[in-house]
Formats: sequence, C-alpha cells, structure tokens
Amino acid sequence: MEVGWYLRFKPDAALVFLVGHGSVDAALGALHTVSGWVADVTRHEDHAEIRFRRGTPGVHDAR
Repeated sequence: MEVGWYLRFKPDAALVFLVGHGSVDAALGALHTVSGWVADVTRHEDHAEIRFRRGTPGVHDAR
C-alpha cells in the first residue's frame, strides 16, 4: 500500500482509507514520509477507517 503517494499529490484537505486491522501501522507509516498531515483511526468490527487530514493534531479543520 502506497498511501504516501496519495498524500503527496492530493490537493484537498482530507483522504479516507478503509483497511484491514493488520494494515493500520503500514498506512500510518506514510506520515513519516510527508509533512503537514495527521491521521485519525476509527476501528470497526471488520476493518479500520483512517482519515488523513492536513493540519495539526487536535484541530479538525479538514474539508
């Protein structure tokens, strides 16, 4: 999974990925390759939702 490419070239302020629980750490690893993005993880029974947004931790101003 190459989340980093999406974060580099996405002009909007938010991206949402639905991944298996075992892929959460790999997706969050993309934060080390780009700047200006933070991520929120919501775990569901059979998958996880990772919402990447531009900004600073604790500020929910993504479009």
